[in-house]
Amino acid sequence: MQILFLTLLLLLNSGCSDQNEDKDEVYNFSSIQFNNELIMFQTDDKYGEWGGNTYFLKMYRDSNSEQLMIDYTEYQGKAGPPDPPEPNSKEKIYWFTGQPILFESYRLIATKELKAIISSSIQELIAARINNDEFVSMSGVVNHVMYTDSTIIIQDYPSIKWNKFQETINKIKNE
Repeated sequence: MQILFLTLLLLLNSGCSDQNEDKDEVYNFSSIQFNNELIMFQTDDKYGEWGGNTYFLKMYRDSNSEQLMIDYTEYQGKAGPPDPPEPNSKEKIYWFTGQPILFESYRLIATKELKAIISSSIQELIAARINNDEFVSMSGVVNHVMYTDSTIIIQDYPSIKWNKFQETINKIKNE
């Protein structure tokens, strides 16, 4: 009887151990290839219905080394509608494109630590989106994660402060 009890206790303990390990899983982002990028951005609500500053992160694979790279740009928001896009621009058009740039960092290597924070950011936004019971309003924070091939699109509006994404931004700015 004691052996059976000890066996059950060990099985239960090992099951709980596996659950804790999965909680902090870091993704390797192998789905990001030369034709696919991960885009993450947040627009705060500094100007109410017109939005605010936008924090834009792009993760991609460097074609020369297959290394994951990160570009980060912080755009200044403004009260009023966004400026119209440049007619001959080859840049992907977002509502913040063309706004003044407050900070930018290009070709930052995606370290294991950065990938872990980005993984946590995505998981935090998924949980926020699934649990968001607010109706779309005239203002609020917009959080967005997507692959450029549209296989993943997560948009939450009005959304949370997105602490893990802010942690990612702070890490990038301090590199």
